[in-house]
Amino acid sequence: MADVTGTGALALYVRSAGTAIVTGASMALVPELRDMIAEPTSDTYVDADLSALIERFPLIDSNELEPDDSLWTATYDLNAAAANIWGRKAAACAGLYDFSADGGTFHRSQAAKDMRAQARYYQARSAPSSLRAHIDHDYERDQQSDYWRDSSELQPASYIANAAEPDEDE
Repeated sequence: MADVTGTGALALYVRSAGTAIVTGASMALVPELRDMIAEPTSDTYVDADLSALIERFPLIDSNELEPDDSLWTATYDLNAAAANIWGRKAAACAGLYDFSADGGTFHRSQAAKDMRAQARYYQARSAPSSLRAHIDHDYERDQQSDYWRDSSELQPASYIANAAEPDEDE
């Protein structure tokens, strides 16, 4: 008998005899993510793992519906997923060191440096993280405060920035 579990309405995991089948909107994005992370085969990352990773980065859809809304259209941030994978790859290579042998110099630490650069590249292109704050002005504490009455005359200014992280050498 198969054990059926899931990570939401979009994905269905069916585990039977050690295999996992993943269906859902995120599965269609796996080939694109594989291109972004330079992993054309499933030797390192199987499709089910990549699909689950993609689903960790949902976005507000084009209708401004949040992922927990039943009418939400599956929309994911592949750049954030790619940055996550490149960060994992860099961590795996963090212990590599440079050495010289037999007249040659081997710069193995460049692999981790390049992977961190790829992680920064995709992180800079990922969607900004945000939180919607809903203010209930009818809440008793708010009605007793002068804060809301005074600030209602002011135009609030808000800024969202998603800049690349500084390079190690800077």
